[in-house]
Amino acid sequence: MRDQRVLGSVGCVIASPRLRRLLAVGVLALALSGCSGSNSTGSSPGASSSASSKPAVCTDIENLKKSAHDLKDTSISQGALAKISGDLDTIKQQLAAFKNDAKAQYSAETGQLSSALNTLSADVAAAKTNTTGATLAAVGSSLRQVGNAAKSLEAAVTSTSC
Repeated sequence: MRDQRVLGSVGCVIASPRLRRLLAVGVLALALSGCSGSNSTGSSPGASSSASSKPAVCTDIENLKKSAHDLKDTSISQGALAKISGDLDTIKQQLAAFKNDAKAQYSAETGQLSSALNTLSADVAAAKTNTTGATLAAVGSSLRQVGNAAKSLEAAVTSTSC
């Protein structure tokens, strides 16, 4: 088949369109987890705010959204797993900034996203060690979970802040 690629040192054949669709669904959900608006860091609670002023959590969500777009453009290959790991590290740092700005306001949603990111990191590490159809499928599944968790966080933030 023209659409198949051999991945990893074990020579496992993976139908790349199916895997790409799995990953695209999760990444798309993560990419859609941002709120639109300015990148202002917000104003103090007692100050009067204009319509264009946004809280810092909105900027943090925008940063997470940009990182998700970067992840979305990654095609699956053994070499791409290292890039995905780096992107995950960036997203984890951005989530830490979000948590700092949000305080405990979104702790349930940030906990879910942190857990999903940790699972995805573990699945990527397993796929780097032993690239098989099963390990790559686990990465796809975990990526969907990250997308779902990010979508929940975005919904909570936009309903209250952005």
